[in-house]
Amino acid sequence: MKTKNILLILIAYGFCSCAVFHPQPLSPEQNQADFEKRSLADPGLKKFMEQALGKEMQAWPVLEWDYNLLSLAAFYYNSELDLARSQYQTSQAGVLTAKGLPNPDLELSNLEALLKFPLETAGKRKYRIDQAEHLSEFARLDIATAAWKARLELRAALLELYLGLEQAKLLNERISAMEQMVKYLDQRAELGELSAIEAGRFQIELDQMRLLQTDNQKQVDQSRLHLAAALGVPVSELRDAKINFGIFAETPREFDLADLRRQALLNRSDILSGLEQYQAGQSDLQLEIAKQYPNINLGPGYSWEGTVWMVGLSMELPLLNQNQGPIAQARARREQAGDQFNALQSKALREIDQAYAEYRAGKESLKLSDTIVQNYRRRFDSSRAAFSVGEIDGLELAQGRLELLAAQDARLESLRKWQNAITGLELAVQQDLSPGELALQAPELNPRKGKAGE
Repeated sequence: MKTKNILLILIAYGFCSCAVFHPQPLSPEQNQADFEKRSLADPGLKKFMEQALGKEMQAWPVLEWDYNLLSLAAFYYNSELDLARSQYQTSQAGVLTAKGLPNPDLELSNLEALLKFPLETAGKRKYRIDQAEHLSEFARLDIATAAWKARLELRAALLELYLGLEQAKLLNERISAMEQMVKYLDQRAELGELSAIEAGRFQIELDQMRLLQTDNQKQVDQSRLHLAAALGVPVSELRDAKINFGIFAETPREFDLADLRRQALLNRSDILSGLEQYQAGQSDLQLEIAKQYPNINLGPGYSWEGTVWMVGLSMELPLLNQNQGPIAQARARREQAGDQFNALQSKALREIDQAYAEYRAGKESLKLSDTIVQNYRRRFDSSRAAFSVGEIDGLELAQGRLELLAAQDARLESLRKWQNAITGLELAVQQDLSPGELALQAPELNPRKGKAGE
C-alpha cells in the first residue's frame, strides 16, 4: 500500500508542475492603434535614453533631436530590432530545452510497476547544450547587426531630409534670382534690345524651377516618411520636432584602412555570428557521433505478486544502424557553415574596399565642389561691388547670383555622394567614424516590454 501511495504522489507532482496556457490574441486593428500612440515624448523612451546616456534628460520632450538621440529612439521603437530580440529570446528558450533532463517512464500493469530512468551516454547532453548556446549567441549577435542597419538606415533617411530642405532653400533663392533676370530681360525686350523669344526662354526656365520646387516639396514629405519609418513612429511625430543636422557638417576622424579591415574582420557582428553558426555545426556533429552509443534505461520495478522489488536495464542495440546518415548530414552542414563563413569574410573585405573607394572619391569630389563654390562666391562678391558703383547692371548681377546658386546646388549633390559613402563605410566596418557619433548599443531585451499595448 505504501508503494502505491508513493507512485500516486509522484504522478500528482508531475501533473501539478505543468505550465498553463494563457492566450494572447493578435489583433491588426489593436496593433495599428498602438502604433499610432507611439510618441517621441513617451516617458518610457525618456527612461530608456537616460539609462543609455548615463545622465538625466534636462528637458523633456527633447527640444532638439540630433543623430545620437534619434538613434536611441530607433533602438526603442524599431520593428526590425524587435524581431531580432524575439529571435534571441527564442534561442534562449532553446538553451533551456537543451539543458532539460529526460523524464523517467512509468509502466503500470495489474501486477507490476516499472520505473525507467534514461541515462544519456557519450556526452550527448553537453554537446546538445553547446549547440544551443552557440545558436543563442548567433541570435544575440544578430541584434547588434540589426542595430547597425537600423542606425545607418536612420542616417540615410536623415541625410535625405537634410538635403531636401537645403535644396528647397536653394530653389527659393534660384527662383528669386531668375525672377529678377526675367524682369530685366522683359525690360530689354520692351526697349528692343532683346528679342521676345530670348526673353521667353528664361521665362520657361523659371517655370521649370517652380515645378522643381513642387517636386522637391514632395521629396521632403517622402523623406519625413522614411525617417519616421526608420524610427518606428508615426510621421506626425516629426511635424513639430526640431532636428539638428550637425552630423553632416562634421569631418570624419582620421583612420587607417588596414586597421579598419582588421578590426572589421575580428569584430563585425555578422562575422562573429557566422563563427558561432560554425561552432554550432561542430557541436551538432559531435552530438550525432555520440548518438552512435546507445542510451541506457535503468530503473527499479515492483511486483505485487509476491511483493518483489526488481532492477531493470534496457538499451537500443546499434546493430543495423550506427547513425551514419545523420552523421553525414551533420558533417555536410558543418562544411557548409565553414564555406558560408569564408564567403562572408570575403564579402566583408569587398564591401570595405568598395566603400572606402567611394569614400575617397566622394571626399575629393566635395573638396572640388567647395573650391568651385568659393570661386563663384568671389566672382559674385566682385559683381556686387561693381553693381554698387554702377559698373554693371542688375541683369549681370542676377546672372552672377544664379551661377553661384548653381555651384551650390552641385555641391549638395557632391555632399550627398560623400555622406552616402560615409554611411556605407560605417556599415561595412561597423564603426562610428564621425567625432560626434556616440558608441551606442541596442539593448538585448525589448525596452518597451511590459508596456500596455506593446
